[in-house]
Amino acid sequence: MTERLYYTDADCLDFEATVLSCDAVEGRQVAVLDRTAFYPTSGGQPFDTGMLDEVPVVDVVDLDDDRVGHVVTVALDAGRRVRGRIDAARRFDHRQQHTGQHILSAAFDRLHRARTVGFHLSADVSTLDLDKVLSPDSMAKAEAEANRVVWENRAVTIRFATADEAATLALRKEPTRTGPLRLVDIDQFDLSACGGTHVARAGAVGVVAIRSWEKFRGGMRLEFLCGGRALRAFRTLRDAVTGSQRFLSVAPAELPAAIERAQGDNKDLKKTIRDLQDRLAVHEAAALVARATMVGGARVVIEAIDG
Repeated sequence: MTERLYYTDADCLDFEATVLSCDAVEGRQVAVLDRTAFYPTSGGQPFDTGMLDEVPVVDVVDLDDDRVGHVVTVALDAGRRVRGRIDAARRFDHRQQHTGQHILSAAFDRLHRARTVGFHLSADVSTLDLDKVLSPDSMAKAEAEANRVVWENRAVTIRFATADEAATLALRKEPTRTGPLRLVDIDQFDLSACGGTHVARAGAVGVVAIRSWEKFRGGMRLEFLCGGRALRAFRTLRDAVTGSQRFLSVAPAELPAAIERAQGDNKDLKKTIRDLQDRLAVHEAAALVARATMVGGARVVIEAIDG
């Protein structure tokens, strides 16, 4: 059994531990420690990366018997004392996205009784699956509610409960596991069983922004961004809009109509060009015939034509 330090302290980025074993598994060296702050891939959240002494940790996985496996680039000797260091930027990004997901899911549940049935956090964007189809206006209201909670900087706390205790609590969704539960409590807004890493206060999420959505399996799948990811996406959008404005000479709000007009004009111009090319081809053919050379009673044209 590995003591999971991130369960009680998501700010822990530096720790010491003892290597219990290190074995080759499917061509990779997997080290098991007596304690770790490295989060393994679980619950839709990716693993942490970092170092064990000078050795990179490139993957972290859950093993049997509640052990955590650290995939390392070089084998570590059993009994060795090591210092673990977590990639702080990656950990904080995951904490922002995962906490933002809790808040956004709770907002959809509270406002529209739309339940979250799936969540995935990738390197660039997170997805949330809802069990019903909602209007754009409903999506905007849930997004606004989520950001209200973020900007109120509500406390995000961790506590543990037995299955019997959890049964008496107003959890947002039914737990999928049995036994003692780790609960993530967003003050007076959401209470959910979760083993992931989260920020200590909602304000650290920064902002929750829904980027897109589509119908999916009878409900909806939406993409959302929090914190630093939302800022990077805004910069990309800003640069794209600024460049488009420069070419089209319109205000940002007028861009869709300007692009539609440009597409229409482009379609008309292409049709005009095709018509003119057809007419020109007739004249070019006549000119070719006029330059033909008589060879054995036949007119022969030898010509290289551009295009």
